[in-house]
Amino acid sequence: MKKSYKFTKLVNIGDIVFISICFGIILFSFFQMINLPRGEYIKIEDGTHNEFVFSLESNVEKKIGGPLGDTIIVIQNNKARIQSSPCNKKYCIHQGWINKINETIVCIPNKISLSIIGKTPSYDSINY
Repeated sequence: MKKSYKFTKLVNIGDIVFISICFGIILFSFFQMINLPRGEYIKIEDGTHNEFVFSLESNVEKKIGGPLGDTIIVIQNNKARIQSSPCNKKYCIHQGWINKINETIVCIPNKISLSIIGKTPSYDSINY
């Protein structure tokens, strides 16, 4: 008995529509992300619930102590980053510069976090 194979399309019109919608959502998300407002202040929190707020307009270098040692935070040109930290993997250093509202850098081993904030509170999401 001879098997007959029918040629089937690999991509049909539904696949093209689905891919187009996904691509549109990705483009929309990208342009929303790059148009976020710039922050005005940086809030630094350490593991002992201390909060420090600095203006992003200041050009300073701050040393914040954590359980593992001192973390050096640099603020310059309306941006902030972690310059050095005593943690092992250094993920917090590799995050680079942040300057937009709700951007955050966290050094989990040393229990230090940096968040960019504005004059008024801005929420990523609200839980009830």
